[in-house]
Formats: sequence, structure tokens, C-alpha cells
Amino acid sequence: MRTPESVGELSRWHDDWSGLRALVLGSGLSGFAAADTLVELGASVTVLSESFDDTTAEVLRVLGVRMLTAPRADGPPPE
Repeated sequence: MRTPESVGELSRWHDDWSGLRALVLGSGLSGFAAADTLVELGASVTVLSESFDDTTAEVLRVLGVRMLTAPRADGPPPE
């Protein structure tokens, strides 16, 4: 398991991002780009969004990204 200090040291493409669990808020252009990059770096990614368009959802599925939907007012799920 990573310590907060070791996560804070992740700043470059060639750092070891494997095993990192990341929550990306939103599935728009920036959220999708962040999720795609984090998966490529080896992180386990969950995207939380109010909704997912069909194309984005399909690509995220192929990438192995977990997708959660929740109204904005509810905030992130407790897990």
C-alpha cells in the first residue's frame, strides 16, 4: 500500500503509478483524458460523473475503468 508521501512523489510519466487507486470527477474532456492517462500509467481508475455518453462509457469499459453515477449534490459515494 502506498503512503501519502510516496503518492506525493509521483510527478513524472516514468514513475511507478501501478497500484495507485484514483478517483476522477467528471467524464467530460478533461476527466476522460485524466482517466485514460492514469490507466496507461498503471493506476486503477474510477470515474464518478452525473452521466456518461455512450461513446465515452464504451471506451472507459474497454480501458477497464470503473464508472459510478451520482447527482452532483450527493457528492462521492461512501466507498
